[in-house]
Amino acid sequence: MPGMAIALSIFGVVCAAFAAFFIWLMVRIINRRERWAKWTAVLLAPALISPVLYVLSFGLVEWLVNHGWLPASTHELIELLYCPLGWVHDCGPKPIAGSLEWYSELWDD
Repeated sequence: MPGMAIALSIFGVVCAAFAAFFIWLMVRIINRRERWAKWTAVLLAPALISPVLYVLSFGLVEWLVNHGWLPASTHELIELLYCPLGWVHDCGPKPIAGSLEWYSELWDD
């Protein structure tokens, strides 16, 4: 799958660029105490935290569905909401799919 290799390479470069930017930003905040750097970090933090919370939330939602805490009428909405993770599990790289499966099994009884 050369397309997947290219996509993962681009993703890796983007992640490295974000990491370098935030390290640079933290140096600006700590060493120079610049106010604009603090505001930039505050405004960009939700953009980084949201995807992490999205991925981590599917285990709890799966547990709530399996134990009947969520009504049946919401199951279709939940499937639509977590469709990207299902696609990554089915079509993504095996290490990532395996990690998602491992995390999902943590929530099983």
